[in-house]
Amino acid sequence: MELINPAISCKRIQQAYAAAKTGYYWVHLKTESVHVFCDMDTDGGITEFRIFCTKKYHGRKFHISTRKTPKGYQFRDYILGKEDKWLSQPGDCSKAVKRLPGDDSYLVEACFKHPEYVMSQALGNKESRLYDHVLYEHGNLHVQLADNARLECDDFQPKHIMNGYNQIGQWLYYVR
Repeated sequence: MELINPAISCKRIQQAYAAAKTGYYWVHLKTESVHVFCDMDTDGGITEFRIFCTKKYHGRKFHISTRKTPKGYQFRDYILGKEDKWLSQPGDCSKAVKRLPGDDSYLVEACFKHPEYVMSQALGNKESRLYDHVLYEHGNLHVQLADNARLECDDFQPKHIMNGYNQIGQWLYYVR
């Protein structure tokens, strides 16, 4: 299948051409077209959003992906600034995210044991949602990069400052 004009994403190619196969396609990114590999078979080629973070001082790993459910898609689209309708309600966390192998975070544990307390609600505009309060338990545990004074991964600077809190860590975001 040859596309005359490059699409803007693998998902758009799949939407326009239901029979599109896994392979290389031209995709237009900002000011140039690039040759990219599009996986059209895995999970129906649907995009997903993953977050991984860890900090050496506490040794825990936070590792989630969005679920392939209506709440999961809504959460993904909200975080990526494509959806304004997501207002995290108590209990939505466990319907929207999936714990990935290696996760031993307190925050994801709370998401499944006490989902009424774990939410996602960026305090800023669409552009900050990816970094600002992606998931949090109010006053206890956060994942955020929005404020240089509070780089948090399964911790909360004001509460954990006395327990060796340290901003140094690793955050990885993955969108497919």
